[in-house]
Amino acid sequence: MIRIGILGAAAIAPHNGNRIVLEDDAGEHIETVSGDTTYSYQLHHFIDVVNGSEAPITGGDDALNNMKLIDRIYASGGGGAVRAG
Repeated sequence: MIRIGILGAAAIAPHNGNRIVLEDDAGEHIETVSGDTTYSYQLHHFIDVVNGSEAPITGGDDALNNMKLIDRIYASGGGGAVRAG
């Protein structure tokens, strides 16, 4: 579960289906969408990029900014930024 403020939590596992589980004082709520898993779509796009049939949707700048955001999230939780050894 991922804690979201003080109101509840959410479980998101894009490699394991296409649903979000929300949990609050009223109980558990499951939201789903039709289609394949997020991971499956990402993998197929990666294969198409490697094969040269598609251009990447995102590039290195996007990946770098995502990692900077993740570092800030870890730091805000008191764990500090994760650094490669």
